[in-house]
Amino acid sequence: MQADRKKRTPSIPLKHYGWIVVGVWTLVAAASLGWNLLQDRDEALRVARNIALTNYARDVLYRRWAAAHGGVYVPVTPNTPPTPYLAQLPERDIVTPSGRRLTLLNPAYMTRQVYELAQESGQPQGHLTSLKPLRPQNAPDPWEKKALQAFEHGAEEVSEVVSLNGQPSMRLMRPFRIDLSCLTCHEEQGYKGD
Repeated sequence: MQADRKKRTPSIPLKHYGWIVVGVWTLVAAASLGWNLLQDRDEALRVARNIALTNYARDVLYRRWAAAHGGVYVPVTPNTPPTPYLAQLPERDIVTPSGRRLTLLNPAYMTRQVYELAQESGQPQGHLTSLKPLRPQNAPDPWEKKALQAFEHGAEEVSEVVSLNGQPSMRLMRPFRIDLSCLTCHEEQGYKGD
């Protein structure tokens, strides 16, 4: 009876053990590669988001600085004409004793010009927008509109990797809160300062 048992017990030839080891090793290596690729992707997203947050924080700071000073006077040029959105201010445009014409830039105008310089030099891009823009060129694109609507429902941030010009790009948006300095231009739209 024991002799029959020995005959019925299947045996695996030694060469099959080698293929099993190779198969297991291949699965372990593939799993490790997959894990590393996921980690690399997550790290790239984390770095891109941190860059976007850093740029946003910088933008908030220089806007706050400009607002604290009531705007900034700059020379009138073809690229920087007086803004019609400050036409109600008696000192929007001034002339220096030497005859140089200056115009007042509000923080939004200043920020837009900085964003235009960033775009020209290939730097990370920014854009001011609103669901009720004063300047028609500041109208939101579909992604921005969705983010702005999320802000109206309490969201504090919207970010996503999207394809821009065929390249994956991190988009991040946070709301700029209206404060008293913003009301010079935006009070007639019904905004109230925080």
